[in-house]
Amino acid sequence: MTTTNGIGLPLLSALCYGGSEVLVKVGTTGLAAHEVQLIKTIVTTLCFLGVAFNASGGAILHSKGFSSSSALVATCMTAGVCAFIGGLLKTTAIKNGAALGTVSALTAFYPAVAFVGSVAFFGEELKPNKVVGLGFALLSILAFSYEPKAAVKILKEE
Repeated sequence: MTTTNGIGLPLLSALCYGGSEVLVKVGTTGLAAHEVQLIKTIVTTLCFLGVAFNASGGAILHSKGFSSSSALVATCMTAGVCAFIGGLLKTTAIKNGAALGTVSALTAFYPAVAFVGSVAFFGEELKPNKVVGLGFALLSILAFSYEPKAAVKILKEE
């Protein structure tokens, strides 16, 4: 299996994200959620700048600015804000004592949300195997995130 096929890079991505989640859990044992998120953002930015600088031969942006329309740049900026908010909420949940398995499982459902959005907004084909995959993803998330002790505690409080 090479990393350039349709499954290699996503698997490596999942390993990196999973490793990141474990490290975030460790970080939240002594740092505030916003501090963890800030450090992650700074390091991510520095890594991106290094890759972009290398890939572009020293010019991170084209000499005339971004190579696309301002609407697309604004869309990407909005995506960044959404990613920041999602990351901060996730890190806060972990910091507040939520089980890493639960938080990671619930936030791991974002690809299914993205897929439904791509079907709704971009006309991506909704094939039966993808519907089955969405169902299994949901079942997997429910299995990972179910905590009987927490459910009993919530029911007793009501």
